Amino acid sequence: FINIGDDSVARKPRIYYPGAMYHAIARGNNKEDIFCDSRDKNKYLELLAKYKEKYGFELFAYVLMNNHIHLLVRVQEHSLSKIMQGIQLTYTQYFNYRYSRVGHVFEQRYKAFICENQAYLMNLICYIHQNPVRANMDGGINYPWSSHQHYNHGKGGLVNLDFILDLLHEDRRLAISIYRELVAAP
Repeated sequence: FINIGDDSVARKPRIYYPGAMYHAIARGNNKEDIFCDSRDKNKYLELLAKYKEKYGFELFAYVLMNNHIHLLVRVQEHSLSKIMQGIQLTYTQYFNYRYSRVGHVFEQRYKAFICENQAYLMNLICYIHQNPVRANMDGGINYPWSSHQHYNHGKGGLVNLDFILDLLHEDRRLAISIYRELVAAP
């Protein structure tokens, strides 16, 4: 029995405003893998780049695990819902075509948490980059499907390093050193 009038049953609307920063998590349907090999992970990164260009969001961190992803993004003109819908729908079409399957690839709805606090932001960067360590993935902190390598080497590309590193120190070399210390302790 579901009480239709009960607000706890209804989905809460997502909070959106230009400049909002979110930790987004998307999991495989039934906790199944959404990435079977490096080709799949490269495709997802391609889509991140494509939709980043299309919708003008900033990507600060990511990790692509076998059955879920973590993203740290700041939206501008377009909502996170629109961004995630584009990425997830396009990836689902790719995945289903590649593996001759139909149906959902991702759980019903991705999770998103607003990040408005600098201390939480730094903890979140570490949490995302340490995900492969906690899961005992090959490579540990140097897992190749994480934005950690961008921070570790100070080369952004897909990821905007400036915002996070500038919070750590104005000198780029010192900022990278501080980042390495923060992320080293799981």
